Amino acid sequence: MAVAATELAPALGRGEDVPRVGVETATTLTVRVSTAPPKG
Repeated sequence: MAVAATELAPALGRGEDVPRVGVETATTLTVRVSTAPPKG
């Protein structure tokens, strides 16, 4: 996503029309205390 943003940012700054880009990344959720539902 950083690469896509780095390529699009200068074009947007120049006021150019840029194509909409979709980026998909494989992710996994690691459940830890910080991602648990709130207590109470």
